[in-house]
Amino acid sequence: TTSSNDPWSPYIMNVVANELEGIEHLTQQQLNTGGYKIVTTISRPMEVELYRAVNQNVKLIHQEGFTLPSYAMIGAELQDPKTGAMIAMYPGRGQNMSAAQCKIDECDLNTAVYAREQVGSSFKPYVLATAVNQGMNVQTSILNASPKLWVPPDSDPMVLSATDKAK
Repeated sequence: TTSSNDPWSPYIMNVVANELEGIEHLTQQQLNTGGYKIVTTISRPMEVELYRAVNQNVKLIHQEGFTLPSYAMIGAELQDPKTGAMIAMYPGRGQNMSAAQCKIDECDLNTAVYAREQVGSSFKPYVLATAVNQGMNVQTSILNASPKLWVPPDSDPMVLSATDKAK
């Protein structure tokens, strides 16, 4: 259950509508008037805790005398590792601010789902757990990838990273 006062509500409703339209091919008209009851895996208590945790961490950063650069955007998601179901997401600060402030903060961008730079770190434990299950020894394994990776410009969205800055 969510309310329109919850900062995450518009983001979640948008994700649900996009999936129903894109995957189930339901129109916005059908969603509005079709009598559907839509149940998600999102947990309101977990949403509250995720937002509390992010806000607490931002507050601690400020208390230490630091600020996040303007281009740094926070995004997070919490998944059930057994099913992959999304339990909570931090897609942005919320859209309940002035239009001018929303433009500055890019509040319309869902940083958990639709941002170009996806929430990658949240998947690292799953990758590590899978690697260990498949026999990787975390004590003796060596990372043999390039130490330098670059995110290419938006003009080439099919390339996720490159070891050559020119690319």
